Amino acid sequence: MPLVDDILRQRHGDLIRMSDDPKTVVALGAARLAWSLGKNDPSAPILEEVLEVRSTTTWLYALCADENGHHVLRRLDPTIGEADREVQFGRVVDWGVSDDGMVVVETNPGGLLLHTLTPEMTIRSGQRFSGKRGARVLVRGATGWVFFTDDRARKVNHVSGLPWGEVGKLTVVELDLRAFFVQDVPETSLGEQAQWFVNEDNRQRRLFDQDGPTGNEPASAVGADGCVVVLGRFTGRRSLTGVYRTFTPSQALCVLAPGGKITTIDRSKPNWLQQVLLYDGKWFISTNVGLEIDAAPDPVRVVAPRPRGGALRWVPAGGRMYAVGMDTVVPSRGWAVMLYEADGRVRLLHHEQRTSLLGHLTSRDKAERPRLLVDGDTLWIAVSGPDGTSRIMHVTPAGVSEFHRAPGWIEPVAKVPHGLLCLHRPDAEPGDGQAEPADLVRLVV
Repeated sequence: MPLVDDILRQRHGDLIRMSDDPKTVVALGAARLAWSLGKNDPSAPILEEVLEVRSTTTWLYALCADENGHHVLRRLDPTIGEADREVQFGRVVDWGVSDDGMVVVETNPGGLLLHTLTPEMTIRSGQRFSGKRGARVLVRGATGWVFFTDDRARKVNHVSGLPWGEVGKLTVVELDLRAFFVQDVPETSLGEQAQWFVNEDNRQRRLFDQDGPTGNEPASAVGADGCVVVLGRFTGRRSLTGVYRTFTPSQALCVLAPGGKITTIDRSKPNWLQQVLLYDGKWFISTNVGLEIDAAPDPVRVVAPRPRGGALRWVPAGGRMYAVGMDTVVPSRGWAVMLYEADGRVRLLHHEQRTSLLGHLTSRDKAERPRLLVDGDTLWIAVSGPDGTSRIMHVTPAGVSEFHRAPGWIEPVAKVPHGLLCLHRPDAEPGDGQAEPADLVRLVV
């Protein structure tokens, strides 16, 4: 109770009288009041060693690291910020939650182990997959999808007659999260996936090339059930030594709906897909050219050109559609936020040239995902600040304002009653990525 006492006294001074032995119900009520009145103090964490946070309409879930290098998934009550349930795993590769359940993929000797869980965190099923290098989890309502890349994916470059990239097989499994018992689910092949990257240093393959027909990471569909993934494809003739002498690239848009339905739309140049969203009866597309609107039977319109060397992405929020941009991808520098207006135009809300987003719009590395949070019709975005600080910016249709600044790395992860939950690591440098455990803190909104 000392923390509760301190917080209440800061607000109400000598009017507070705290018993040394409060009854349970009084303690719970006091904790909830302290939770609602606490100050913006990132030095007072709710939970430590937190890697990621996901939220549903009812619960918060935090993926944490323990002292043995394992991962622990904890459920938090958003009204008081306390954990009431936890399950220990090995090393979690990816996970997702909804009001209907959870999907967790962890490493396992010889491959990956997939689990489905109830919202109460009881384990419904487990299935092993061998020969897999990575997994991406998407959960939408009562359906979960896990996309697997196989460990035989090969790196390619000009020596093989191809762009700087990686080529391998992509498969997916669909899961029913409401099922009492989930039997082993067969994989469905989506075919070969070619991903083309920016060649930063003749070693790394992490940033998708925004000029080319690359395959992208799977994403939840917006404005429709299911999920979407853009596949990079190509054809060509090879010599006797296996080097490609001709190269014709293309893309395929795969739309996956619950029930195993997969629709594939082949696409060729001129404009290469980087992102696809269905919203308000229109296709909102980001391509190598820029932000586009495809509303048949009207012709496709480019509403914002992509800056050379930069990137643009649509971000839906409630009844609004925003767009976030980077001036340059390498190095990550400059950022902007725009709003799509009812008249079909895009309005610039804010632009900074000398700072950068926390995370990256084009990286396939999960630790480098852009740090932004949708909150109704608004956004919370983490960006860099001066002297090794990070800032949380609040984006509304009226404009962009700085909400909070802290040393090191701070990012918004969930909106709760009376506050904004953030992950804070004071010793982390603001930049493209952050994979180390951090403190979960609450800022009063």
